[in-house]
Amino acid sequence: MMRSIFANTAWAIAAALLATQEAHAKASAETTQGYERAWNTAVRYVRVDQNLKVTEKDFEAGYVAFEYVSAESGKSISPGALELVKLDGGKVRISVQLSKMPRYHEDVFLQGITKKIREDYGDTPPPAAPVAPSKSPPSPAPAKPERRGSDDL
Repeated sequence: MMRSIFANTAWAIAAALLATQEAHAKASAETTQGYERAWNTAVRYVRVDQNLKVTEKDFEAGYVAFEYVSAESGKSISPGALELVKLDGGKVRISVQLSKMPRYHEDVFLQGITKKIREDYGDTPPPAAPVAPSKSPPSPAPAKPERRGSDDL
């Protein structure tokens, strides 16, 4: 009897830990398309493609908060968050967190964003910004050849 109570309690604790761990999961991916392109696409994906309510966003801080509605139930609302972090070499890490949903919802949502980035901009990174010419002193104008008259020939 005591062993059964202990086993049931252990399973309950394990299940609670798994549920807590799942709620704090976060899916992330990287793109080479640059911060502005990733930001614009991510916000458009949330607001237009998924028709979700954006509750807060900050371009400089790199986050978008929104209300996620599960397509499976159509009723279940979960707080959602996107985070965009600038990395070296023009790369951007995009992270998605849906706190009340199983991890696979985050994975599917992130796949949708990365697919949209590829569809909009392709797989190659954006072209490098043109390099401004250096400000070196102007070179002197070439000397004009002397004009000789017919007498000099």
